[in-house]
Amino acid sequence: CCATPAETPALRLPDVEGSTHGFPILRDINGRKLADGEFTQWVEKDRLRIKITYDFVDEVGAASSPRTAADEGIRPAIPSRGHRVEEIASFLQTPGLIQEDWSWTEVRAGAMEREFRIAFGSGQATAQKRAGSEVKRWSKLLKIEPGRTFAGFGFTLALESLRRGLLGGQKFELRAIGFTPQPRLVSVEISYAGIDRVAMGNREIDGDCFVIHPKIPLIARAFVQAPDTRIWLIRAPPIGFLRWQGPLVEPSDAVIRVDLLAGEPAAAAAPGHRK
Repeated sequence: CCATPAETPALRLPDVEGSTHGFPILRDINGRKLADGEFTQWVEKDRLRIKITYDFVDEVGAASSPRTAADEGIRPAIPSRGHRVEEIASFLQTPGLIQEDWSWTEVRAGAMEREFRIAFGSGQATAQKRAGSEVKRWSKLLKIEPGRTFAGFGFTLALESLRRGLLGGQKFELRAIGFTPQPRLVSVEISYAGIDRVAMGNREIDGDCFVIHPKIPLIARAFVQAPDTRIWLIRAPPIGFLRWQGPLVEPSDAVIRVDLLAGEPAAAAAPGHRK
């Protein structure tokens, strides 16, 4: 059965999150490397803070070379005026999981291309996007329900909180903030799709696959096409992020993957046991 937002339990992380430093990799849907990532997580004044950056390799030609250091997961020398994406977020962990802010910025050749920001406390969401020499801006005040509304990496933490119920066959409804590029608040249905064998970094890892399905109102479907997002969590304890798959940031963006481990091969997930 699908739980309504009122029936969705208060989100609490199974374990208190601490400091973590990792180097994920961003790929296209076919597994070709697009960017080297760096993930940092730390606790500061009772806030869990997240920073994720991706340095794209296309400026240095690594993606077109047959077997380069980049193919082996070694971070190439990225020009200071290269193509970079940065995501920053902060959360309260106690007494429950609450996202406080989120920003996503894309810079290319030293110039901002896209920037999206959300202040969850006030509900203020802003967007700006470059179109040639012009920068277009949007702003909207959204009605945000604390502990029920998330963006970006916040959904990975939300899944960790709901994992037990999802594995038991429950479905939950949360709210997501997306950009088209105008800020929008949309309900999403969270469900469990089964166990997959995920190949990455010369290993195969069992992952629990979860689906985040946007519930687009009928009146908006004519101009908003939002594909599902899939997130895999490592099945064996301690539970953690394994793979993310969905549009880069806007629903119209190409679907990409973020893998926990660099290296080859990097294949699509193969069903292990599906519900």
